[in-house]
Amino acid sequence: MKPKHFPQSARHILRCIPCCIPCRLPMPLAVCSLLCSLALLAASCSDLTDDDGTTLPPGKYPMTFTAQVDGLTQTRAATTDGQWSSGDAVAVQVQQQQPGGTPEVKQYTPTGSGNSGVTLQAASGVTPFYWQTSGETKSVSAWYLGDGSAATGQSHATAVPVSWAVQSDQNASSGTGYQRSDFLYAPPTDISFKPSGGADNSLTFYHQTARVVINIVNAEAATNASAIQSVVIGDASNLALSGSYTAPTGEGATAGTWIPATSGSDMGTITPKKLTAPGTLTGGGAALASYAALVIPQQMKDKKFIAVTLTDGSSGSNTYYYTPTQDSDADLQSGKQHTYDITVKHGYLSVTSSASPQWTGSGETINGTEKSNNP
Repeated sequence: MKPKHFPQSARHILRCIPCCIPCRLPMPLAVCSLLCSLALLAASCSDLTDDDGTTLPPGKYPMTFTAQVDGLTQTRAATTDGQWSSGDAVAVQVQQQQPGGTPEVKQYTPTGSGNSGVTLQAASGVTPFYWQTSGETKSVSAWYLGDGSAATGQSHATAVPVSWAVQSDQNASSGTGYQRSDFLYAPPTDISFKPSGGADNSLTFYHQTARVVINIVNAEAATNASAIQSVVIGDASNLALSGSYTAPTGEGATAGTWIPATSGSDMGTITPKKLTAPGTLTGGGAALASYAALVIPQQMKDKKFIAVTLTDGSSGSNTYYYTPTQDSDADLQSGKQHTYDITVKHGYLSVTSSASPQWTGSGETINGTEKSNNP
């Protein structure tokens, strides 16, 4: 621990006690020592400073964060452009600097809308976190939940969720279920009042669900988008819609750990959101139609994973299934986008799959795979 430096007034008191008082009123050494101790206590309760920082006026320097979107496909926000909205509720947790300090969580919200230069500050009626010294460093983490449950008074306002569920219908009401399924987490990061040169002093959010993108290729049996009756993920309740969750720990970890549900009402299927514009196929060119869904991370090998139903030109329809056979084909992982380019043949599906940590290629004008908050 660095030595404390006393203000001029305290040093003056310490000089006066031994030289002035004894010459006017002799006293036992114990009493003199007591007065010296009281003088030290008075000084410690006033304006002491550390070598590495100056004490800041109480309540003058609130902690705020500048939010920006980093240009890769995003899900969140009330609109489809992936920008922060002024009503978004973000839970921010600060671990106090003192050893054993209790973490505290408060609601922050953007002061405006946009994908860059938007400031996150304490929500209306919430006392912000304050910096106390100019040399201070705090450990900060945060989370955003698409259903609004990170807001003050809601179920996940004070702690990171230990379980999460995605919506079964992610296409209705212009994709409201898709947005409500979003779960972003910013792992603990050391944030300093005065960051050292070259230090990364940002707070970055990462997706905790997996994202599935389905591109229907314009070929073979599917050449008319209006003939696509439905696209469904899962079949006969073989898909977990919820799971238990543990936040990431350890240096550089950004994805949490999931245990997907295995039975009951937590199982089902997902109707993905139909994207407003067809996405780009892995080999280039535009898809006939594209769909996207947020999914609990899980393994779908040897299960009916994707169902595509086409009208047959009369009053009937035909449904085709994709059942992955390799471990890597449908091992849906936290934070990754899994893309499936599907050609509907006359009688079966031909599928090309790929996985990427970047959430791109959806055909949406949604920007940002992660959100960075810079104090």
